[in-house]
Amino acid sequence: MSFLTTFPEDVYPTHSLAGTIQTEAFDIGLAQALMWMSQAAYETTADASETCENRKLERILGRWGFTCRARLSQGGTEGFVAESETTLVVAFAGTDPVIAANWITDFNIRTGPDGVHRGFSGGVAGVGPGLIAALAGTTKHIFLVGHSLGGALAVVAAWRLTGDSQQLADWVPRGERIDVGRIAGVLTYGMPRAGDEAFEAAYRLRGLWQKTARLEYGSDIIPSLPPAAAGQLAFRHVGPALHCPHGGQFKDALPPRDDPDDRIELAQLEELIGITNRETLRNIREAWGRILDHGVPRSPAGGTATLIIDRLPFFLRDHVQDCYLEALGWSFARPPESRVSISADDADAFAHASEVRIEANGGGLSALLRRLLSGG
Repeated sequence: MSFLTTFPEDVYPTHSLAGTIQTEAFDIGLAQALMWMSQAAYETTADASETCENRKLERILGRWGFTCRARLSQGGTEGFVAESETTLVVAFAGTDPVIAANWITDFNIRTGPDGVHRGFSGGVAGVGPGLIAALAGTTKHIFLVGHSLGGALAVVAAWRLTGDSQQLADWVPRGERIDVGRIAGVLTYGMPRAGDEAFEAAYRLRGLWQKTARLEYGSDIIPSLPPAAAGQLAFRHVGPALHCPHGGQFKDALPPRDDPDDRIELAQLEELIGITNRETLRNIREAWGRILDHGVPRSPAGGTATLIIDRLPFFLRDHVQDCYLEALGWSFARPPESRVSISADDADAFAHASEVRIEANGGGLSALLRRLLSGG
């Protein structure tokens, strides 16, 4: 994970969260505490070279009343399994907000035979052996959580862990199935859709639907991806949703409710992609221009990260972790104004590299849509 997703250590809560994360009943306190666990998942690579006792993640979990039972890291999937006296938490990291912009134009929309998004399924499979091992030898209840991509990984992991013996063997040889009754909750924050209509139906039948809560803040665009269209694009969300308007509070929208996806026409989706592409490129340029102007930070990430995050387009700024935490009732002490030392050449080089990457990937989904529209 990069400097855009981690927080300074003194931003994290100093009080124990273990007492809050032990109930299966959804409430705002539980959702806030598990969002903090989701945020901590971004710290798994912050100091991986240090010894265990010197690592930032372990220090944070320790003051929350948890020990780190395992770090999960394979092929770009990052997360951890934490344990308190009563509970296990499996938390997956998401993706950088600027990288998330690429999802809009270059999303891998293929699903496997079970209807699960192939990329998410592969991400969970990569950490499967470590996850199975970390959950063995205990009967404690389990929460699976994640922000952004991490939320989709949490949903897929819950699905895989509770599969029948054959499904689990196909995923992780000699894996031990987790009874659905041990799943205390699957909480996701700004997650993309994890599978198609077949997966939606199977997830409900498995008994995971009502154990899931899907939180979506403001204009966050990531929950609208991949699209809920038809055919190869027939993706669907799972679990009840809790929507919060920009600047609002999730507590005012309780309880989570079933929220069927509205299908979008392919032609409308292609138009949206074009608009989003242009806005993303323009806002990246503005972000780096703000660094040169020494703008006032807002994000608790601090320094250069704050200056970049503050200038993300609205549909990505609402996706960033601090928006979800504040909408769950957390109050950040905003960092003081700071000046960032960066040369014009460095800023131009970074902005150009970001633009080239988005432009290079930008035709992927549009080209696929054109083939689908033409019957190809």
